[in-house]
Amino acid sequence: MTVWESYGLSFAVSFMGERPPTDARRVFLKEGHYAEASPVSHVTSDDASFLLIHGTEDAVVPPKQLGIMDTALRDAGVAVESISVEGGSHSPELDHEGIVEWFETHLL
Repeated sequence: MTVWESYGLSFAVSFMGERPPTDARRVFLKEGHYAEASPVSHVTSDDASFLLIHGTEDAVVPPKQLGIMDTALRDAGVAVESISVEGGSHSPELDHEGIVEWFETHLL
């Protein structure tokens, strides 16, 4: 989830129960409860492989979050495959056979 986009702020506040912390310039800070709730804050080199799937028209989580998580995982040395589903929403159409094949290859 991102709170750094205006359309994501209301979702974040309703989920977290508080506004995100800001600095003197009212720039959102990635700290406190917000950082703790963000998966990207918890990436470590011993994480299992990741398959990230994100719809390009997701109105809840901005699509650029796919790249942020992908980069954090790669920087930590974690195997990751990222798929952008063109026109997909927060619940995009999935290639179930491809997902099963990925799981069998990377996690079994």
